[in-house]
Amino acid sequence: MSFLKFFNKQLETNPLRTKMITSTLTYSAGDFVAQKYFEKSETYSYQRALKSIIYGSLFAAPVLHKWHNLIPVLAQRYIFYRFNDVSKYTRAFVKMIIDQTMFAPVFNCYFYIMINLIEYQSFQKGVQSIQDKLWETLKSGWKLWPLAQIINFSFVPIQYRVLYGNMVAMFWFTYLSYMQHKHKQQIQNDNVNFS
Repeated sequence: MSFLKFFNKQLETNPLRTKMITSTLTYSAGDFVAQKYFEKSETYSYQRALKSIIYGSLFAAPVLHKWHNLIPVLAQRYIFYRFNDVSKYTRAFVKMIIDQTMFAPVFNCYFYIMINLIEYQSFQKGVQSIQDKLWETLKSGWKLWPLAQIINFSFVPIQYRVLYGNMVAMFWFTYLSYMQHKHKQQIQNDNVNFS
């Protein structure tokens, strides 16, 4: 059995588990790139990588799985039912607008809360991360995700959307991992300068 057939079978029989596994791979790769190439860390933090894997597999994947199944239903129920002759590109554009205006802000807040809790920080620290980083994160995301999601909603079959999103998210999570730890790196650098 080829890998693609095996993967398709797993998506049919165990869709959430399969998406959790692919999220494990992409989130760990994104954190690795953030540590080694953006932050140029001399030592690789396996503990931080594990926390990224926990977030990606246990927290992000289930939410994304549900969202990608929900968005076509929302779009049909509240928007497209009024129009019979909407092209697939218009549908994709509308889904992207829903995704980027309703889901992206909430999901990025969810990221900052959950990653701070996973890193043994307080809920309040997560709220502070949202206050400090959300707007910058959203602006950066809007440079990547609208086009990625139009492609996703136009051409990618629904069972592959989380996988496609994970491939794009590998680059995105590199950025998020960098954003989450940028402030910590600045504090460490400031402490070194005062020594």
